[in-house]
Amino acid sequence: MMGNDSKLEKMDASGSTVDEGDIGHGLFSEFGYKQELERKFSSLQLLCYAFTTTNSWLGLTGGFTAGILTGGTVCIVWGLVITAFASTAVGLALSELISAYPNAGGTYFWAMQLAPRRYSRVSAYITGWANVFGAWCCGAANMTIAAGWIFAAVRLFNPDLNLETWQYYLLAVGVNIGLSVFNLNVTVLTKFATLGFLTSVIGLVCVTIATPASARTTTDVKFIFASTENVSGWSSFSVAFMTGLVNSSWCFAVLDSATHLAEEIPHPERNVPKAIMSTVILGFITCFPMACVFMYSMPDLDKVAAAELTGSPLLELFYLSSGSKAISLFLILCVITPFLFAVVALHTYQSRLLWAFSRDHGTPFSHIWSQVHPKFRVPLYAHICSIGINLVLSALQLASTTAYNSFIIGGLVCPLMSCILPVFWSLWRGEDQRRGPVNLGKIGIVAKVITLIYCFFTLIMYSFPYAIPVAPGNMNYISVIFAGMALLLTIDWFLRARKKFTMVE
Repeated sequence: MMGNDSKLEKMDASGSTVDEGDIGHGLFSEFGYKQELERKFSSLQLLCYAFTTTNSWLGLTGGFTAGILTGGTVCIVWGLVITAFASTAVGLALSELISAYPNAGGTYFWAMQLAPRRYSRVSAYITGWANVFGAWCCGAANMTIAAGWIFAAVRLFNPDLNLETWQYYLLAVGVNIGLSVFNLNVTVLTKFATLGFLTSVIGLVCVTIATPASARTTTDVKFIFASTENVSGWSSFSVAFMTGLVNSSWCFAVLDSATHLAEEIPHPERNVPKAIMSTVILGFITCFPMACVFMYSMPDLDKVAAAELTGSPLLELFYLSSGSKAISLFLILCVITPFLFAVVALHTYQSRLLWAFSRDHGTPFSHIWSQVHPKFRVPLYAHICSIGINLVLSALQLASTTAYNSFIIGGLVCPLMSCILPVFWSLWRGEDQRRGPVNLGKIGIVAKVITLIYCFFTLIMYSFPYAIPVAPGNMNYISVIFAGMALLLTIDWFLRARKKFTMVE
């Protein structure tokens, strides 16, 4: 219809009103896709969703002592500066690509479009599976972390309580399934994203202020910014430092989350890049002060890392620092609450990614996962499948905690691996590629080169053993997991995907 401002609009297949000047919608139609999801997210809600999914300061709280013991406080504080710089490059690279190719498939779709025809399908297939598997690993990790914090709060008031691994797992299952219902309604989900952002900001302010204010003893500036530690067994501090950066890298994980909502927001070619870069900037602004606060309030590093009372180094820090169970409970609730919102956002991330990849027949039984439920108007079956995979992956902790931790690393490394081929092919093409409103020129080239270096760095360094000498209890099995993935994908490619995986012209 023609409005007073002479802007042309029309109704898409989902019933949403679409501005015909929306480049993203026009490009989406150009590639032959049918609009199935409603464009319910506003640009602000997309930013809230992207920030809630990554939630950098919460990423820092998940296992900050591991980085300290491997490289010292410099590994945490200055490691954040290093990873923020690298993540800025990743964000710029993603922004330029999503601006040119706004599609819910994200990295695999870009690989399909940018690679030479001979390599396009296999490049997209590898990229898509790296992204999907990484999303599943993130989901499994976060449901377990949430359960660990909840039981830690219980143990704070019941120190004689002995909990088995299966009890942690059952609580994690309950948390994951209970939170899954919020992804059944898009309108609720958009409001949930905003509420998650506000909850995260409130929690951040409370923890940042209350932790040092309640600390009975504090450290000095040297400890915060210049303390080195290496109990990993690596003779080289440089190697220990680089492997310890894994915690800082978690603060900027899954930066591609906003790309998978490209079909649920108007003007994705502009709004998605804004959400990605805002996530990186806000991430550093929030997690760097938090890291300094934790180091400033550190009472005893060894006792915090051991976490003998609660089983959680974070809650142990709160309690040993303040000496008050009431304050410690308040602080851990300030962390748990926004973290639960992050789990909901990860559910969205997983379902949209699996749905988009299945739409192009990238997965077995793709005809099921690619469906949009006619009543709920969400990719319900992809959502259920992802929840199920989360439960299976997290169940590995019942057999081997070490092997399970290796799967968790996959949640960080695999999404970055999915950036390698589209970024490489974009560099290979040079100026012979589609450009969107976000065209960074030489800055984009530099950002993509840094992105490739960072992706290969994480793939190599985070595959190293956690400690030396290597034993079954501290082995990093991520290389074995990658080898297993490669075998399964090779089998699936030749038996199914080689013929069925769609090549978009």
